[in-house]
Amino acid sequence: MPISPVLERQATYPFVRLNEAARRVEARGVEVIDFGAGDPREATDPLIREALVAGLRERMGYPLAQGLPELREAIAGW
Repeated sequence: MPISPVLERQATYPFVRLNEAARRVEARGVEVIDFGAGDPREATDPLIREALVAGLRERMGYPLAQGLPELREAIAGW
């Protein structure tokens, strides 16, 4: 099935390249600890779940494109 020429020009998804690199390193016998996106196997502590629910607003809306000023300041200060 033909693919759009625009899609054919797209680079490989970065996480695919990262996973391929990790597999090559593992094949050399090096232990790789994957801190990427995953599916947690442990249950979330009830206190964390309650805090999350308590922090939700009725209507969230879209975030600012430039991000929250408090977050930007915290990142810049780190």
